[in-house]
Amino acid sequence: MKIVLFDCDCVDMRTHTLHPTNGVEFIPVSNHPNSLPRCPKGLRIGKTAPTFKNSSDFLLIYLLTKRLTKMSRSRRGGEQHEITIVTKDRALIAAIHMVAKLSNARCYSYPRLQDLEREFYGQQF
Repeated sequence: MKIVLFDCDCVDMRTHTLHPTNGVEFIPVSNHPNSLPRCPKGLRIGKTAPTFKNSSDFLLIYLLTKRLTKMSRSRRGGEQHEITIVTKDRALIAAIHMVAKLSNARCYSYPRLQDLEREFYGQQF
């Protein structure tokens, strides 16, 4: 399973549409709903965090650990998850890498959505 996290306060996702992809779960988070990406029907998707220092980072880590805990209960033998984060926030990247390591998951980070598209998936979201 692949989990792609978007820190929409650091990376501009307002004009992007996330298309459902088998085996990939998107988790976009922002302090403001207008910063979230859209689904193909045009609705904003993701979670809006309350506005206080680093609140969207805390929410992103919480949602990731919640999802990993749920997935670990149904994990098939030897299956390793992939976590990707798109952000410029170095402290958040370090925290996500720590969670990934503790969960025995591979982790990748990209500062821009275009880098993720080009280097990791070879497709556009």
